[in-house]
Amino acid sequence: MIGASEIAEVLGGKEILGREIRANYDLMALIEEGIPKKSLRVILGDLGQEKKIYEIVPEGTYKKRKVVFKWEESERVERLARVYATAIHVFNNKEAASTFMVSPHQLFEGRSPLNVSRTERGARELEEMLWQVYFGLPV
Repeated sequence: MIGASEIAEVLGGKEILGREIRANYDLMALIEEGIPKKSLRVILGDLGQEKKIYEIVPEGTYKKRKVVFKWEESERVERLARVYATAIHVFNNKEAASTFMVSPHQLFEGRSPLNVSRTERGARELEEMLWQVYFGLPV
C-alpha cells in the first residue's frame, strides 16, 4: 500500500491541503473533514484531464461545495489520488505514471486506469496490477 504522504503530495501537498499528512490517520481525518476541491483540479491537471472533473464528482455536487468536498466525494478523490500516487511510485516517473493513467489498457478491456479507478473495486485491481509490475511479477 502506498504511503499517506505520497497520496497527500498528489492531492497538492501542504500548500493545498493546509496541513502535513504523515500517517494514514492524518489522511483519514482529512477525508472525514473534506478534501479541498482544488485537490481534484490538481490531480486532473497533472493528468491533462481537467475536462473529466464532473466524471469524478457530478457537476451539481461540485458546484454546491464551496471549499471542500463532503466525505463521500472526498473518498472518490482520495481513491484517484491513491492510484495515481501508486503509479508514480511504481514507474518512478510522474510523466510515465500520467501516461499510464490516461491510456487504454488491455487488462481493463481498453478502459483507462483513470476510468477504472472510479470504483473502489477497480482501484484495488489497478493497485494490485501496479504492485505486480513493481515486484516484477507476471501481470
